[in-house]
Amino acid sequence: MNSEANRKLRDSLARGLRQEAALYLQQFDPTVAGDLLMSIPFEDQQVLFGELSSDFAARIIPHFPYYHSYVLLHSRPAAEMQAIVAKISPADRIRFMDELPEETWKHFMTELSAQTQEPEPAGEERLPKNGAAAPFVDVAIAASPASRPEVETPII
Repeated sequence: MNSEANRKLRDSLARGLRQEAALYLQQFDPTVAGDLLMSIPFEDQQVLFGELSSDFAARIIPHFPYYHSYVLLHSRPAAEMQAIVAKISPADRIRFMDELPEETWKHFMTELSAQTQEPEPAGEERLPKNGAAAPFVDVAIAASPASRPEVETPII
């Protein structure tokens, strides 16, 4: 079945039917869809990933190596990238963030937080929406050993 699905996906992309290819890919389980996406040329992967819904993109991202996920996420506009990261399951988001090299993690966090910041009104203190920071920021900070303060645990 995968060879037939792969052929159909490649044919759709070759004919310029990107949305049709994305809809076709989204009917598969994320694991199968991830394998199919990885089986096509990288340029086509980026094009097709850009056509996926943010919900499906968030479900498929954990099935790639972290560096591949990182590059595919950056093939989307910044606001869409942020929405996809926010929709990745917490466990998968922690794993992804934890696998990123430290400098890449810092850069990625800067990119994500830049999208959530709004200009502060003059003379007013800015509070996070809904009383909390964006969910991916909290998880990502928790995933970074460098960001956790050293706390001594008393020996009892």
